[in-house]
Amino acid sequence: MIGPTRKGAMLEGSKICPKQFMVRHHIPTARYKSFTASGINDAFRFLETLNSPYVLKADGLAAGKGVLILHDITEAKKELE
Repeated sequence: MIGPTRKGAMLEGSKICPKQFMVRHHIPTARYKSFTASGINDAFRFLETLNSPYVLKADGLAAGKGVLILHDITEAKKELE
């Protein structure tokens, strides 16, 4: 068989899975939380606890377009919506 195992592929294809892995294994990483559309107000409140730049990542394979790095909180909130 050629290619990663299922667990290895999850580290590559997900934004949440690698973060959980790093936290679980005490690997330094930036603070994060995961939100769904129904938790948008919680996501806004979490953004307000962070300093710029704000990094927004879409989970799953997004053809390399799943990450936004924003310096303005108003713009970050707009992109979250």
